[in-house]
Amino acid sequence: MTMCKVIKPTIISDAMLTSSTAPENDYAEWNAATAYTAGNLVIRTATHRIYERLIGGMTATAPESDVTNWLDVGPTN
Repeated sequence: MTMCKVIKPTIISDAMLTSSTAPENDYAEWNAATAYTAGNLVIRTATHRIYERLIGGMTATAPESDVTNWLDVGPTN
């Protein structure tokens, strides 16, 4: 018989994290004044997430609040 141990995930918030050496430089930081083409990837250090542009263009709405134009791909490094 094989025994498995399940480890409950712990969510680490920005308030809990005092320092990190992991860089968030996967892609360029999102910029509201930049026109993006479909397929472009950007990061948001505010949310620690990577977003993919779905429709070419420029909007001032941050990717995490604009699900029409941006897809949340996953966490940054």
